[in-house]
Amino acid sequence: MEDWRPPILESERLYLRAIEESDDESIYSYACNEEVAMFTSWYAHESIEDTREFINKYVMEGYARKTPEPWGITLKENPEMIIGTVGLTWSSRSDHIMRFHYCLSDTYWGQGIIPEAGQCLIDHAFDVYKPKRIYAYCTTKNKSSAKALEKMGFLSEGTTRAALYSKGEYRDTLNYGMIDTDWAAWKAAQVKKAG
Repeated sequence: MEDWRPPILESERLYLRAIEESDDESIYSYACNEEVAMFTSWYAHESIEDTREFINKYVMEGYARKTPEPWGITLKENPEMIIGTVGLTWSSRSDHIMRFHYCLSDTYWGQGIIPEAGQCLIDHAFDVYKPKRIYAYCTTKNKSSAKALEKMGFLSEGTTRAALYSKGEYRDTLNYGMIDTDWAAWKAAQVKKAG
């Protein structure tokens, strides 16, 4: 089996890199937090064994299939410590549609980390994987995620009622999407704004 890993991606403050087995403690440090897991599809990790299972079963098996996710988010000043994850999964390869998702340690909430990591990853995705469409969603109660997606250039596509059954309840979702031409226009607007 080929030992494939996603490439290291770089933004102004961050490195996005492959997750390794040695990252178990840094991932567990936030994955055990109920607040971090509140709006995710997974439950807070009860022990480091849960984190090791996530790495071995989900991450490594995904890499073995050359799935382009997840990347570990690290700050450039401390690239050894994973502070969150960001990824893209194929919703439909034949239709060229991907889904964007992420998780971040609550220590780093409100610092623009996810928009920065997301922009870096989405740029890479459109360049390498050539999707026509990338979409994302969050629950209607997760207002901070909605703001982060909008900062990345995602466009609101409305609300879907009872779209997600998670942790024993149906949840309404806020839906976001972008297509390749949206991304090109958004990037051009950002360059113009910066100049």
